[in-house]
Amino acid sequence: MNISAPSASERVVMLISHHAHPEIVTGAEKVLLMLGAALLEMRLKVVWISPGPGLSVVRADQMGMESRIIPFPLLWSFIYSPGRLGDESGMLQMRAEGSLLDQAIAEISPSLIIANSAINAFPLVIAQKRKIPVWWYIHETVPSKPETLPLLALIHGHGDRILVPSAIIAQSLASAGQRQIDLLP
Repeated sequence: MNISAPSASERVVMLISHHAHPEIVTGAEKVLLMLGAALLEMRLKVVWISPGPGLSVVRADQMGMESRIIPFPLLWSFIYSPGRLGDESGMLQMRAEGSLLDQAIAEISPSLIIANSAINAFPLVIAQKRKIPVWWYIHETVPSKPETLPLLALIHGHGDRILVPSAIIAQSLASAGQRQIDLLP
């Protein structure tokens, strides 16, 4: 697997986290932070976006990333009410243009966006409209059931690269799409 960083002429990478907790950093956030550290070592500018204040924002600042807190919607129905995923996915499409996150992406003009979590689809919708490459790190299994098909369609329709930490997650995503899924070492 060859996951190359943006070239020297494409120097801004935006990492968009799905969670912000004041006392803990989730595993998915840790992965983004480690990726951010590697990108900083490559002398790229890294911008950390979080939907709220939290320890991961503090860590990103301490590591030398620019960080911003920008509230944006997440697909919480995947966890709490999968039957609503279709409606919630459609709502994301309608709310993307002109949102605070859309404005920040337009201002920063990253050459690559990396988002984490299956519930973190909003940045991908915006990136696709702005024709910005996006990698989606998904750490959840997504069962191929009628109620999760809207989420699987979003995943396969919006991520230029889908990155996963395990073969089980890769299998759960591959069952419903043609997009290449990269298993991280």
